[in-house]
Amino acid sequence: MDDNALSTILTQLRVSGAIVLSQAHPIPWSIEVPPGNALRSYLNVGNDINVVPFHLAQRGSFNFQPNMGTPMVIEADQLVICANGDGHVLSSGKTTKTRTFEAVMSDGSFDTHSLGADYTEGVCGVFMLRHTQHNPLIATLPNQIKVDIGHARGSASLRALQEYAKP
Repeated sequence: MDDNALSTILTQLRVSGAIVLSQAHPIPWSIEVPPGNALRSYLNVGNDINVVPFHLAQRGSFNFQPNMGTPMVIEADQLVICANGDGHVLSSGKTTKTRTFEAVMSDGSFDTHSLGADYTEGVCGVFMLRHTQHNPLIATLPNQIKVDIGHARGSASLRALQEYAKP
């Protein structure tokens, strides 16, 4: 594929994004995140938009368990992008209660000063992609993409996201 074709494909996607949640959670915790189509409804965006969730660990780590795909551990300064928009569970420690994403959104955040030493701090957000139905680039993406944004050669845009999301 030549550079002009790739540029055209990326331009047509019209990528935008939003930070949906920036919170700290005392360990143990577990949150079920619905698939992108449910998030689309929750965020009140049209059916022409592909909602792609992402999660950034800012402090501590968490387990990422997709409904389809390989589980992984996301460490501080790492980001996981759910390119296929599949539902998944985020967790840290052993807990028997998994909260819904909607419940977490309505509960608000914990004050990090009251959490003690054992907590995870992270950011949940979405990339919103337009015109993805016939885009060959989207079809080639893996289900999940793990990115180390703390690395010196990491993306400047992702490092800026990390800085922007800090409390």
